[in-house]
Amino acid sequence: MMNLYLLNKEFENALINIVDIDDDYVADVTTGEVITQEEYDKALNALSLSREDKIKNCVYYTKSLELDEDVIIQEIKRLQTLKRTKTNAKERMKNYILKNVDKGEKLDFATIRLSCIAGLESIEIDADADVPQEYCRVKIEPSKTELKKALKSGIEIDGVRLVRPEKRLMIK
Repeated sequence: MMNLYLLNKEFENALINIVDIDDDYVADVTTGEVITQEEYDKALNALSLSREDKIKNCVYYTKSLELDEDVIIQEIKRLQTLKRTKTNAKERMKNYILKNVDKGEKLDFATIRLSCIAGLESIEIDADADVPQEYCRVKIEPSKTELKKALKSGIEIDGVRLVRPEKRLMIK
C-alpha cells in the first residue's frame, strides 16, 4: 500500500518487514527471525530518535495502516461481489445442464465427464412448520450488553466483571 505519511527512515526500516505471528511474537520476513513482542518494543525504543519523533512516527504509521485497512475492506467487498456473481453464474449453468440432461445419462467429453444421477434425500421445512423442540438446536451465548447492565445495576455474577483499560488512543 502507498504510505501517505513520511516516516523517519530508521523507524521505517525497523517496521517495514515485520509481521505478526500472534499476540506474543513477530517475525522479520527478510531474515525469518522470530522475536517476542517485548524484544520488538525494545528495538523500537532503542532507535536514535527523540521520544516525540518516535511517537509521531508511530502515529503516522498507525494512520497509514488504517488507510490500508480501508483499501483492503473495499477490495474484499469487490471480491465478495465478484465471487457472488461467479457463484450465481455457476448455479445457473448447473441448473441449465440439469434441465437438459436425462437421469442416468452419461456424457464423456475430451477433458471432463458428466453423469446425471438420482438426487440425494434432503429435508425441506415449510416456513409454518411446527417442529418439535427435541429436533431443534439452540445456541446459547452470553449477552455482553445484558451482562453490563446487570453489573452496573449492582448484580454480582461469578466470573464476570466490568473492566476499563487505564487508557486508550484516539487518532484523528
